[in-house]
Amino acid sequence: MEIGQRITAALDLDALFETIQEELGRILDARNFYAALYDPENDEVSFVFYVHRGERLTERPKRRGGRGLTEYVLRTGRPLLLRGDVMEQARALGIEPVGSPARLWMGMPMRRGDRVIGMIAVQHEEEDAFDEEDLELLQAIAHYAAIAVENARLYGEVRERLEARIQQLLALNRIWQELNANLDLDHILNLVLDSAMQVTGADYGMILLHDPQHDLLRPRLLRHLTLEHLQARGLDRQRPGEGLIGQAFQTGRVLLVRDVRQDPHYLPGTPDTLSEVAVPIWYGTLVVGVLDLQSRQVDGFREEQIAFLEALAAQAAVAIGNALRLQEEAQRSERYRQRIELMRGMLEVSQALRAERPLENALDAIAHTIRESLGFERVLISLIEGEPPFLRRVAQAGLPLPVFERMRRITQPWRNMQQLLREEFRLGACYYIPYERQPENLADLLDTWTATPTREPRPDPTRWHPEDLLIVPIYGTGGRLLGIISVDEPRDGRVPTRDTAEMLELLASQTGIIIENARLYESLTARIEGLTRLNEASRLIAARLEPGALLEAIAQAAATLSRAAWAAVLGLGPTGAPQIQARFPSEAAPTGPSPEDLLDPAWVDQVWHSGRALYLRDLTEILETEGEGIRSLLLLPMRTAGRTVGLIAVAHPDRGAFDEAEQILLQTLAEQAAVALENARLYEQTRRFSEELEQLVRERTEALEKALTDLSARHRQLELLYQATLALTASLELEATLRQALSLLTEEGETAAAILLDPESGRLQVRAGVVRGAPICSGPRGPFGRTPGWCGTPSASGGRNARRRSRRSACLPPGRTCARSPPWPFPSSWASMCWAFWC
Repeated sequence: MEIGQRITAALDLDALFETIQEELGRILDARNFYAALYDPENDEVSFVFYVHRGERLTERPKRRGGRGLTEYVLRTGRPLLLRGDVMEQARALGIEPVGSPARLWMGMPMRRGDRVIGMIAVQHEEEDAFDEEDLELLQAIAHYAAIAVENARLYGEVRERLEARIQQLLALNRIWQELNANLDLDHILNLVLDSAMQVTGADYGMILLHDPQHDLLRPRLLRHLTLEHLQARGLDRQRPGEGLIGQAFQTGRVLLVRDVRQDPHYLPGTPDTLSEVAVPIWYGTLVVGVLDLQSRQVDGFREEQIAFLEALAAQAAVAIGNALRLQEEAQRSERYRQRIELMRGMLEVSQALRAERPLENALDAIAHTIRESLGFERVLISLIEGEPPFLRRVAQAGLPLPVFERMRRITQPWRNMQQLLREEFRLGACYYIPYERQPENLADLLDTWTATPTREPRPDPTRWHPEDLLIVPIYGTGGRLLGIISVDEPRDGRVPTRDTAEMLELLASQTGIIIENARLYESLTARIEGLTRLNEASRLIAARLEPGALLEAIAQAAATLSRAAWAAVLGLGPTGAPQIQARFPSEAAPTGPSPEDLLDPAWVDQVWHSGRALYLRDLTEILETEGEGIRSLLLLPMRTAGRTVGLIAVAHPDRGAFDEAEQILLQTLAEQAAVALENARLYEQTRRFSEELEQLVRERTEALEKALTDLSARHRQLELLYQATLALTASLELEATLRQALSLLTEEGETAAAILLDPESGRLQVRAGVVRGAPICSGPRGPFGRTPGWCGTPSASGGRNARRRSRRSACLPPGRTCARSPPWPFPSSWASMCWAFWC
């Protein structure tokens, strides 16, 4: 158990296999040990750890298409133990052994579910160094190693993605700084395209800008392509909707084609292109261009690279828009100065933004930047959250603190705001809603606050009215709406112009990037924390083998991992129906229904038989009741070998509490719990089998002892019979022979008699007897030449005195009637028969 805990606690592969080699070395000779991981997609084996004769080898060779012992274990997924002529035995199995010969080789696959992810092996120069028990030990260690390798892989992937994302964010920040420092359009495009190709490793790239006059997309910048090459194929101008680039521009969505040979919309530009991604470059709500990258590999672009390209395109859109507008309106230098000041303020906000800084603090800094740079006295930033969506006020500048605190406590349905965001109020990407055109029920739709409320008419159509509304949507990548910015009371007192709206739009675009980056970082951090909790939960489960303790550990792990109100584990009961077998906490919650009250048998049967999870986001909608304490319920099957062995149910007081990441973590826990339950079942089965075997051995031992006793008694009887036979053959006197036979056949204290039939009289006569081990005397006369000791007819008289006299006299005179019972303890039926014969 300690070995398993040490192994599963390692999150670094080197440390993991060093621990395995060290722990093996405590039990057996593991000076020749190695570990290999298998990549099924490339059929590649990586020898990640190798110790030869106690020395660690630093080389990490890789092998493809091999047919050695390692590949045999990986291919078959079964343990292999060879001793003696290892090379010859390997060849008999169709294996082509490589490396130094050994007299003993032992290999064990590392499995996760039905997948073989690697193997570990130990070899020795002596063929009797290891046995089957060592193979079982290696199998147990390989099981823990597989869990640790999977954990290390997941941890490494998350860490790699997080580091990659951090590097991308740093690159985006560096690019953003350089973009803001230079308004030359060509320089911006070169920077964007070079950064995109460097991060993605694309083989070809180009940026196309939209020509609104002719409604065409024209290449503005190329990498590893020539304009003549595109002209020869008619790709130097493309209409919106044509090909992948035209579709990306028209739909405003990123188009990723993993294999262009399978896409009918692909327009071939280069003969060796196999995958392509087209990223629209947004400027507010308009697409102004497309960033197109191509790769000579199938599926040449990863998801995190696409996210980087979207963020890069969003930043490039701002810079390209700035440059284009600068080219078109050079005379508006003062307004551009304001824009630069605004960007400088946003840059300061971006630079001040740290990973550990809460998003609300960053948005508060943005609100103050808007107030200082654009001249609005009051700024309010709200985010769209929940389902159904609602507005949550998160940051402000210029509002009285009590007013803002009151507004924070009020839930603002998003559908009410949508009623105001009509096309008639659009100003660029913003919405300006003048006082005169506002709906009469505005107070019922929105919770607003005005410093100087008035219903007086506007004195000048160009002047701002205290009841006017100016709302700026915050868009993320792909045009996804994240929230809104509300501004009020401009310092110049004028209604907003298109230039003002563009600057607000620009700032909202950067706000969207900051929000998405912050949320992405929070998501990655939460995922790391979740994986850490999952690792702790896995160790908690792995430490249990007793079924009851294991079920309680699973319930506790599920509740801890999801921060649920309670968690329950269900299994098959005595009746064959699922029932609750463990829960955490063990005591009932002070509020809300218990698992026994909440879990509907129909839900349980659905999950049990389908093998798929069931997520109930809001129980109040399903049950049509006001739930107390519990609103979200998630049921997960624990499956192994294609069958359901149990269920995990977790409940949470919040609506929609389990997001996709939480569900993945809980499903992973359920899979590990299923394996642990199966291990516990096998352990319990082995323990019961051992107990039954011990009981069977005891029963067989008792049976053998009884048989031995019976044989001893039988042997004694045969020996007595043999002695009696010898006595009979050694004597010719009948009575003496009979007495000798009776003496041999009786134990001390027993009574016996020999009764023979008189052929002349046809009556039975006692010819010899033994009373309590002493022979009975016979008279000198009788029908056979001697008078027997007992004879006569039975008499009704007699009694205790007569019996006493019988005991005192061993013989009776001839012709006397014996008026007493026989002095030996035969059954009464025998006695009556004997009396009748004697008479």
